[in-house]
Order: sequence, then structure tokens, then C-alpha cells
Amino acid sequence: MSSTVERAVIAPSITNNTTSELVQQKAGPSNSNYKGFVAGVFSGIAKLSVGHPFDTIKVRLQTSQKTQFRGPLDCLLQTVRKEGLAGLYKGATPPLVGWMFMDSVMLGSLTFYRRMLRDNVFLPYRKPSATPSSEYKLPTVGHGIAGIMAGWTVSFIAAPVEHVKARLQIQYAASKAQRLYSGPIDCSRKLLRGHGVRGLYHGLSATLLFRTFFFFWWGSYAIITQFLTTQTTIPLSTPAINFWAGGLSAQVFWITSYPSDVVKQRIMTDPLGPDRKFPRWRDAAKADVTTIPTVGFNVETVTYKNTKFNVWDVGGQDKIRPLWRHYFSGTFYCFLRTQGLIFVIDSSDRDRMDEARSELTRIIQDREMKDALLLVFANKQDISGAMRPKDVSDALRLETIAKNHTWKVEPSCATTGEGIFEGLAWLSSNVKVPAR
Repeated sequence: MSSTVERAVIAPSITNNTTSELVQQKAGPSNSNYKGFVAGVFSGIAKLSVGHPFDTIKVRLQTSQKTQFRGPLDCLLQTVRKEGLAGLYKGATPPLVGWMFMDSVMLGSLTFYRRMLRDNVFLPYRKPSATPSSEYKLPTVGHGIAGIMAGWTVSFIAAPVEHVKARLQIQYAASKAQRLYSGPIDCSRKLLRGHGVRGLYHGLSATLLFRTFFFFWWGSYAIITQFLTTQTTIPLSTPAINFWAGGLSAQVFWITSYPSDVVKQRIMTDPLGPDRKFPRWRDAAKADVTTIPTVGFNVETVTYKNTKFNVWDVGGQDKIRPLWRHYFSGTFYCFLRTQGLIFVIDSSDRDRMDEARSELTRIIQDREMKDALLLVFANKQDISGAMRPKDVSDALRLETIAKNHTWKVEPSCATTGEGIFEGLAWLSSNVKVPAR
């Protein structure tokens, strides 16, 4: 299921039993909007209880590497086996509150936009002499346009809610102590601290695009409702019409919108900043979610806030390790002095910690590295059982081998970018600017 409204809920402005609300507004605008908001509140509560586990599976399949899961059932079984049933409800808190507001705003604004389009656009065009009280029904295209406008309106609430939800859902560790984010408040705080309000609203444009497909949802809802109201041989009650129209129109919506939802989830779980895998919408649409190990070396310039890092990204293969010292000793660029070392380890591979400690000791104790900062990225924190920062520092014996250095262990996940910019922020605040 989606992180948005999965099914159409009661929309009291379409069926015959409530035509007076749409046409003559006997109850008045405030009462009509009130019904829409109340319906949205209960829709959000019901949807979270039933739909969130499906949404978690969907988001994980959309954002994971191809080899991680064989399909929805495998994802479900792995999640329950490694994380318990609670794993299916990760990220449930933001929509618990957010969905009530989102659905309320969507249905309330949908009612408003329908009336506005009918009275100010379609009615004057079709019947110039008519008044708003005339018995004129909004055409199907009007319902679709109202759906787009309502979708865009609610996007400004939905974007941060779904952003935080998605990042919490792709945390695969069973224990809270092993997760990058302890909860939605912690996630929101880190996003705001590292990237400001813009970081919290990362994915807003993709959210707006996704909700443009509400045209097909509410347009088809109007068509199906009209058909069930007038063309069926057996009269249906209003709840039955809403049920069938809602379910069928939701299928139309998902058939048309699902590709844009995949892109939206990839963008929302993408690293923030210069290391983004999907800087453009098109990149997220075409990409396979995967990581590529460094072979040989790469030279990169990374800018974080007001600090520019010239980075030598050196591969960790056995045959390359003897060459490491040349990158920090000045053999290649004698006029550059190494100010920091970023050492990336696989925190899920406990068996190779001794090997990692041996290699790190050899580097960090070289005389050319005496003033260098040490940032250890404890990577693959998304894997169940990964070592936490304290465990990593103990396994590497950093208190001993790096006692003369300023160091930090930062939990990270290369596939999502979590922890990367927290580490860069630490480097930026601790690096010493060379005297000119």
C-alpha cells in the first residue's frame, strides 16, 4: 500500500443520496467541509492499522538492492524473522498523526475545489446565465482536476511525513540501539540540523508529481459512482457504492501512479547533499539501487557547507593496500598534507575486525598521519546484528591505537546515505585550516 490514501473513503458529494450537498449546498459550505475532514480522520486511523505493514514491504522492495529480496513474500518473511512483527510497523508514528491531517485536508480541500470548479469554471462556461444554486453536476474532468488540486494541497503535509516514515522503514536492525534513528523525532531533528527545512522536505517535487495522478483516482471514482448509481439492476446503498467505487478507483490510481511512487521512495531514501545517487528525477527512474566498491582510487572534491574536502578514495583490496601510504605521505602530491582519514568498515563482519584493526594501526601510526583526524564509518548499519559504534571502537581498540588523534565512529549506511553528512559535519568542525 502507499504512503498516501490507499482507498477511496466516503466522499459525500457524488452519490444520488447526497446530490443536494453538491448541487444546492443545503447544509452550507462549513458543514460539507466538516464532513470531509471527519471522514479523513477516520480514514487515516483505519488505514494505518491495516495498511502500514503492506506499506513497509512496498517501500523496502522499492528501495532495496535487487538481490536483497526475492519478492514480497520473501521480504515479509525476512522482516518478521529478523525484526519480529514490530518490524512491519517501523515508521508508523509519523502517519499515525500525519495521515489524519493529510486525509482530512485532502477530502476537505477536494470538496472545496469541486464546488469552486463547478461554480466558477464549468457552470459559467456551460450555462453563462446560470447561478451557483442551479442543479448542475460537475463533469468527470472536473472531479479529476479537483483531485489534482487536492493532491497538491496535501503534498505540503505529506512530504515531510512520508520522508521521515520512509527513512525509518528502511532501518533493518531489530534493536533500537542498533538503528541510525531512534524514532521520528530523532530523524526529524537530524534532518533539520544537517540540512534545514529543505532537508525535511526532500522529495517534495516527487510527492507533487505522484499526487498529480489523483486525477485518475477521483475522475474514475466519479465515473464508477455514476455507473453504480444509475446503471445497476439491483439498487445499491450509498455505503456499498462508496465501497465498490473506492476500491475500483484505487486500482485505477495505482496502475497509473505506481512508477512515480517508486521514484518518490527512492528519492526520499536517497542520501542528502553532494553524494546523492539520484540528483534528478530521471536518475531515480532509471537506476538500480546498488553500491559499487572502489577499485583502484578515485579523486573527488566534496563540499560540505563552507568546507571543501579534496578526497582520495582508495580501494581496500589486498593488492592495493601497500600503496595506501603513498596517498598520505606526499609521494604523489608533496604539497598537500593529509588532514584526515576516513576509514570505512563493514560493521556486520565481526570476523574481519582484527584484520581491519591491523590495517588501521599501520596507517594511523605513520608519522605522516600524526596530526590527522580519524573518522571511522561503521557501514552497513541497515543489516541486522551490525556492530554499534561503541562495539566498533572497542574492536578496533581506538582508545589505544588512536590515543594521540581526535577520532569518531559514525554509524552509516552507504545504500541510503545515512550518517555520511553527520560524519562530514564532524570533520568540518574539527579540521584545522592551514595557515596561509
